[in-house]
Amino acid sequence: MYPIEINYPAVLVAALCVFALGALWYGPLFGKAWRASQAGSAEEHRPRSGTKTQTLVLSLAACAMMALTMEMFIFLINPPDLSRGLWLAAVICVGFALPGTLASVAYSAKRTSLVWINGGYQLASFLLMGTILTMWR
Repeated sequence: MYPIEINYPAVLVAALCVFALGALWYGPLFGKAWRASQAGSAEEHRPRSGTKTQTLVLSLAACAMMALTMEMFIFLINPPDLSRGLWLAAVICVGFALPGTLASVAYSAKRTSLVWINGGYQLASFLLMGTILTMWR
């Protein structure tokens, strides 16, 4: 087992930044297009009463898991500079996150524009995490 040193403050900051990016991405930036790309009515895609807080907490936890995992990759691979850290983040996103998005949309009744919106968010998130975690060493 490799001894992995985790920079927890950097992981926390990266998770909070990605969470904030999600609020911007699915709000003022692409919120209307995202809702339009969903199958069904807008009402169907709102969190049920009382679950908005749970949804936000779950989303923040997912951001923290992604940032922690990215930190482990960055520690093990040890990119020497920001450009290599960004390359690593992009490769991880393209290899692990985007295929799941593609498959999910392919098997659903959602529009293909959803791939671009969600995939774009994932790539931007991974690049943001890669920047923070590579630079904070």
